[in-house]
Amino acid sequence: MPEPPPLVVSSRPRGRRPLLALAAAVAVVAAGVGAAGGWALAGSGPDATGSLPAAGGAPQTPSASPDSSPTGSPDGGPTGPSTGPEPQPVGADLAPLERRFRDSAGAVELVDVPGGTRVTITASGLPEPRRGEFYEAWLLDPATNKMLPLGTLGPDGSAVVELPAGLVSAYAAVDVSLEPDDGDPAHSVTSALRGAYAGPTRA
Repeated sequence: MPEPPPLVVSSRPRGRRPLLALAAAVAVVAAGVGAAGGWALAGSGPDATGSLPAAGGAPQTPSASPDSSPTGSPDGGPTGPSTGPEPQPVGADLAPLERRFRDSAGAVELVDVPGGTRVTITASGLPEPRRGEFYEAWLLDPATNKMLPLGTLGPDGSAVVELPAGLVSAYAAVDVSLEPDDGDPAHSVTSALRGAYAGPTRA
């Protein structure tokens, strides 16, 4: 704290001027205290709540922030993500096409997912493929015999694949074939199971 300047004693007769000098000195001291206090605030800065300490050094209690409410969203709507209706799957049965597969059965399930369709194929009762053979699933358009390979069935007789939007609607059936491991990507013409599908994913 800066010290007040010394009082100058005048040799003039006593009167009101010494009182004025004393008042001026007190004003200088008060200004110095105020300046020192101002430096202290500037050095400390606002506290963590964004409010300056109140008189007496105790921090002010901040008002409740907009997001301090335990319930509700910022725009006043209900909390939690909105949930719409679940997509309904479209199913079809797969039936055997040849006598040797007569004890076999299967099913296909089509579900709309973001950006496309999930195709789930399950088969049961298929004869164990011989060495160098495997079962493969296809999309089929019976009107043109156009086919699209979906992949091989797993050891449990199932396969799951996601296709781009609109691709499933370009076909109308699912075919499961018995394929030789000969490197030829074309259909072997030996169909074990087949079933037509229709539903919301069908154009």
